[in-house]
Amino acid sequence: MAYINRIALLFALLLVLASCRRSHVAAIKQSMSLADSFPDRALNILDSVRQQKVSDAEQPLYALAYTMALGKITNNIDVVTMITQSANGLGAHIEVDENGWEAISNYLENADDGFVSKIRRLHADLGINDLRFLMLVRIGFSTKTLAQIYCINEGSVKQRLLKYKAKLNITDSKMSVREYVMSL
Repeated sequence: MAYINRIALLFALLLVLASCRRSHVAAIKQSMSLADSFPDRALNILDSVRQQKVSDAEQPLYALAYTMALGKITNNIDVVTMITQSANGLGAHIEVDENGWEAISNYLENADDGFVSKIRRLHADLGINDLRFLMLVRIGFSTKTLAQIYCINEGSVKQRLLKYKAKLNITDSKMSVREYVMSL
């Protein structure tokens, strides 16, 4: 009887080990699917997998998923850094292409507590250009930098910020658009 119990216990242990291996592969594949849109979440999943010891067979898949997520985060940060460095230059126009806007959006969504989702949820009536302007405000770009990006003077940026105060329904006279955006 003890022999049968040992065999059953061994079989159960093998099943548990096999399911752990499958869950690693499933988790790694899930992180790969998240890497493009939510790289920080992908890295969190990969960190939890790593703590459970990745097998030699899973290492290549793990490394690929990790590289994908880390590369996306680095790309998003590079765009913000590029804009900041350009703004500190000679005062020329700063151009942001569609890939740059996507990288900024991903950066703020992932590294800044879901800012883009929050602002969309709270203010569904905002258009894409409104969102883009508010994303730049959230990053903390100065009035001068915003003027360079939009090819307008600093006074026009200040007027735009006042218009957004009404558009965002900021009723507190002491709260600026910048303060409101940073509070989200």
